[in-house]
Amino acid sequence: MAAFKGNVGFSLSRVILLCLGLGMLWVVSGLSTDGEILMEFKAGMQDVDGVLVSWVASSDSPCSWNGVTCDQFSSVTELNLQSANLTGLVPATLCQLPKLTKLNLAWNYIGGTIPSALLDCESLEHLDLSYNLIVDVLPAAIWTLPSLRVLNLSFNNFSGVIPESYGDFPKLTHLDISANLLEGSIPPHMGNVSTLVSFKADVNTFNSSLPVELGKLMNLEALQICCSGLHGEIPASLGDTNLTDLYMAGNTLTGSLPPELGKLQRLRLLDLSNNSLTGSIPSELMFLPKLRQLQLYKNRLTGPIPEAIGNLTSLEEIDLSGNELSGSIPDGISQLHSLRLVHLFSNSLSGSIPDGVASLANLGELKLFLNSFTGVIPPNLGKFSQLVTLDLSGNSLSGRIPPGLCTGGALEVLILFDNQLSGVVPEALGSCASLQRIRLENNKLNGTVPAGIWSYPLVKLLDLSNNELEGNITFGQVKSSQLEALYVSENHFSGAFPVEIVRLTNLIEFRASDNNFFGEVPEELGVLRFLTKLELANNQLKGSIPDTLSQCGRLSTLNLSRNHFQGRIPAVLGSLPALNVLDLSYNVLSGPVPPELGNLHLSEYNFSFNNLSGILPEPFVEAPLESSFAGNPALCFSSVGCGNSRIKKPQSPAGVAWVVIATFAAAFGILLVGGFLFWRKYHSSYRYWSKKDPDLTWSSTSFQKVNFTEEEVMERLDEDNVIGSGGSGKVYKVRLSDGQAVAVKKLWTSPKGEARHDNGFKAEVETLGKIRHRNIVKLLCCCSNRKSNLLVYEYMPNGSVGDILHNPKTAFALDWATRYQIAVGAAEGLAYLHHDCVPPIVHRDVKSNNILLDSNFEAHVADFGLAKLLGLTPEKPESMSAVAGSYGYIAPEYGYTLKVTEKSDTYSFGVVLLELVTGRKPLDPEFGEGDLVKWVTKKIETKAGALEALDSTIRASAQDDMIRLLKVGLLCTNFLPSHRPTMRDVVQMLVKACPTNQAAKYQTESTIKDPAKFSATRQPISHSGFAIKHTGKWESRR
Repeated sequence: MAAFKGNVGFSLSRVILLCLGLGMLWVVSGLSTDGEILMEFKAGMQDVDGVLVSWVASSDSPCSWNGVTCDQFSSVTELNLQSANLTGLVPATLCQLPKLTKLNLAWNYIGGTIPSALLDCESLEHLDLSYNLIVDVLPAAIWTLPSLRVLNLSFNNFSGVIPESYGDFPKLTHLDISANLLEGSIPPHMGNVSTLVSFKADVNTFNSSLPVELGKLMNLEALQICCSGLHGEIPASLGDTNLTDLYMAGNTLTGSLPPELGKLQRLRLLDLSNNSLTGSIPSELMFLPKLRQLQLYKNRLTGPIPEAIGNLTSLEEIDLSGNELSGSIPDGISQLHSLRLVHLFSNSLSGSIPDGVASLANLGELKLFLNSFTGVIPPNLGKFSQLVTLDLSGNSLSGRIPPGLCTGGALEVLILFDNQLSGVVPEALGSCASLQRIRLENNKLNGTVPAGIWSYPLVKLLDLSNNELEGNITFGQVKSSQLEALYVSENHFSGAFPVEIVRLTNLIEFRASDNNFFGEVPEELGVLRFLTKLELANNQLKGSIPDTLSQCGRLSTLNLSRNHFQGRIPAVLGSLPALNVLDLSYNVLSGPVPPELGNLHLSEYNFSFNNLSGILPEPFVEAPLESSFAGNPALCFSSVGCGNSRIKKPQSPAGVAWVVIATFAAAFGILLVGGFLFWRKYHSSYRYWSKKDPDLTWSSTSFQKVNFTEEEVMERLDEDNVIGSGGSGKVYKVRLSDGQAVAVKKLWTSPKGEARHDNGFKAEVETLGKIRHRNIVKLLCCCSNRKSNLLVYEYMPNGSVGDILHNPKTAFALDWATRYQIAVGAAEGLAYLHHDCVPPIVHRDVKSNNILLDSNFEAHVADFGLAKLLGLTPEKPESMSAVAGSYGYIAPEYGYTLKVTEKSDTYSFGVVLLELVTGRKPLDPEFGEGDLVKWVTKKIETKAGALEALDSTIRASAQDDMIRLLKVGLLCTNFLPSHRPTMRDVVQMLVKACPTNQAAKYQTESTIKDPAKFSATRQPISHSGFAIKHTGKWESRR
């Protein structure tokens, strides 16, 4: 018995051990084959966000892993890792999952090419690789996947043409190849994919017409080919499809709108905007019962809006702006009760605005500006809807402003300028707290302004100028801290100067000229640190000019003329670095003109008709504008014979005659003596130039205070002094007689050897000469003759960023802190050109060699506007044949649009950022046929990530900061211009990426003023995300 028990115990223990062993074996080898395949996929990915942390080999099954879906037999059927922030190559092993039907890897950083193993996914029905970094041609054999229904390869870098084989898909319903680098044509064979429901190919570089064969796709519901270079006519055969969405905006389609589109009874969206369509709008389009959006803006359509428009009962948005439409707005528009948006601006429409528009309960946006509408604004407009935007400017409307515009409490934009409106501003508008932008200028409005208008909490622009308004401006308990521009000029406002204005701490411009304000300007005005323009001319103001104006460091225009200011001109005004226009004329100011004002770079100044005395400061004597000092009898041009050189007020006719005779006699004598001396001093240099061309006559235009003559510059233009040569001209370093150095750029001439000197050239140069910014190279003057144009700039002793960065002997001078400083400074300069100049200036040739460094290694943008300057011709003043940039810096869209925009500059600046971070040139033999952008993009695909791309000479001390700037550079070089940040956004991002403890140093002009936010987070773009609406000049600054 004891033995039996012993045997039983022994056997039982053996069974337990056996079971434990089997269990351990199961744990080791229990992961299914599908799980092992997924683990192999994980091993090839860089998972910075830990999305795959639940994927572990010890799991019982992969079916519980993040992103994995299985069937009832625990076989993997779906893998969805969209927006997982994964980095790696397109996986070649996932097609070993025998039951995989859906693979979604969209919105990651997956690169490389499409592996041939992908063709083994015989069960695959849904493949989404969109928004990645794949560089390849479209896989021609992918049509052989027998079950494939959805194929999304959009937003990658696929190039080449659409394979003919894409017309052979047996079951495909959805094809999206948008936002790639595809070219050629859309194969007519695509018309054979009878199962196709949706075809999207936006933002490519096709150069073809739309094949008529697409009309054979009876199941086609969505056709979306925006901004892709399509031309020719719209095929009438599209009317035979089952389309619900037809979106072909931003191409160069021509011809008329096919009436056959009226057969598309299920059509909800028709967007053919931004093309070159002509003819009238077919009445057949007015019988589409489900149409919600009709977008035909920016074409060349003519004729009237069809009377039958009232039949579009589902219509929510209609935009016919930017055409040549005529006639009146049909009354039938009042029957479209679903309308939310009506844009008919920039046409030739006339007549009155139908009263029925006011009854549209859903109307939120009504823009009818730049037409010829007459009559009154519908009296009930706004009473029955939540109106948000109303722009009726640039018409001939009369009568009163309707009192109920803000009844819905949502009105944000009210723009009624340039009409003939009369009467008072409605009292109800004084309580419209939602308003943000108000423009009522250039009308005949009268009476007092409702008190609440001065205290809007959200308003940024308030323009009431050029009306007949009266009364006081009383801000009371100011709530309008957002107010940036206040214009009340040319009215009858009266009362004491509104002291409360000093509470408007965000105020940038205040224009109150031509009113009846009296009293003194408050000393507290100096707290307005963002103020750039202060115009108070032609009032009854008195007292002294406040010294505290010198605290308004951004002030560029100060006009206090035609008042009763007295006392001395504050010398501290000479410390205003941006002051460009100064008008103090027609006051009772006394004392001398402060010498400190000579430090200013004034393009316009006027001190006339005061009681000024003494000797003019030397800068004003060197380039005197006598009319700017007239009417100051005690003011002298020089200390020699001051009593005879005064600028006097008008005398009697007889006295004037004797003065004129004496002046001419004296002037003639001076000219003889001066001419002889001039001839003696400059005869040799003149003879040198005249030998080359006896017809050369130099003229110069100065934009800054200069202490040299054009002759002094000419005689030092020696080939030994050449310091650079580029696409716009040759650069000389010229050392002047006083020791000062300047940089002289001799612009290239035309093929005929002639220099441009037409009005367009002069206007462009004058515009460039007015630029004032610490990060932009100052243009001192322009010297011209028939065969040469010379631009004289301030000299930058440390040369260009490119020369230093890419020279091994000097690159050490650019440590990371210096490179960061250069990035911020250059971005500031470009942001100024884009956002603070009117009109905006596009640089057109941003590169590291056009960013110069002063003695403190601070960046100064150079050669801005020169590419356009050289490309302009009298015959084609907006020629796009101008230089578009330098190789390695040119934005990709230039290749098919031949247009340069601010976003082109952003791309080029992004390349400069990548140069600063990597230390590499934009083009390098190592890149093969690619460039720096593609090299960096390729680098971040690997497991080593972006670290390999960083400049190894400084990486150890600034790795994290460099990575942050690398990301900004990649955002700037996004293939799609619409996805690039503005330069103001770039400045903001650079400041946020600032090295530790240095942020306060870079609280610069573009970042203090609440810049537009730019999100670096990648988010899916809907259909509307492609629309580039209303970027024309007529609306961009309203």
